[in-house]
Amino acid sequence: MFPRRRLHRLLILAIAPFFLFVLYRAAEDSLIRLSPSPVPPASATTEQPSAIPADAGGERLPYADERTAGELAVVVNKEHPLPAGYAPSDLVAPDIPFVFEGEHEKRLLRDMAAREIEKLFEAAEEDGVQLYGVSGYRSYETQKALYSFNVRTKGEAHAARYSALPGTSEHQTGLALDVSSASVDYKLVPAFADTEEGRWLVRHAHLYGFVIRYPSGKEDITGYAYEPWHLRYVGRPAALSAHTYDLTLEEMAAGAVPVVAQ
Repeated sequence: MFPRRRLHRLLILAIAPFFLFVLYRAAEDSLIRLSPSPVPPASATTEQPSAIPADAGGERLPYADERTAGELAVVVNKEHPLPAGYAPSDLVAPDIPFVFEGEHEKRLLRDMAAREIEKLFEAAEEDGVQLYGVSGYRSYETQKALYSFNVRTKGEAHAARYSALPGTSEHQTGLALDVSSASVDYKLVPAFADTEEGRWLVRHAHLYGFVIRYPSGKEDITGYAYEPWHLRYVGRPAALSAHTYDLTLEEMAAGAVPVVAQ
């Protein structure tokens, strides 16, 4: 028979591997429970917030053609002229002060634009801002004569930056109005932007459906130099979008942003 001490050693040697295995598994389970759960990778299809508000509609501004020439938000420019012989049928004279006396076609605007410009002028006056109309509607024939005059007196380069070829002028739509003030001697000059009147228009024109049609820094898009005096009626939804997103009508016609619903 084996001595008792030797028997104890043999038993310890026999069961030691079993106890070591049990201790290893227990430690492993503890580490697993203490480890943080892995964070799943971001999905490649996760949608990002849109820059376009949820209440924006899907309508885009139309370029001028035979079908769209009479629309209030029509985009007229050097590449998209009005149809030959186009003349609006609802021209009226708004009740606002002009810089000239007497009857003339440049007093006229289309009915909706005329009603809204009256509201705009009234709101400006309530804020202590006095505006004056300079030039509204121009027929094809008037624009032809004006463009030729500008070419003769100021050169073709100047005329191309500040004046439109006949058929491509917004004034022929009856939706555009040049405005000025006494602070710039009733002239159409870039300095109008720095006047109280010019700054008021930037802040409020869109509330009445108007935009500053040829804004600063967008000459390459509109094709014309900055004209802080040139108001264009497009309706309140389109004017709100243009103001909110700092867009030209060309950018909106190209689908840069939907027209915001009222």
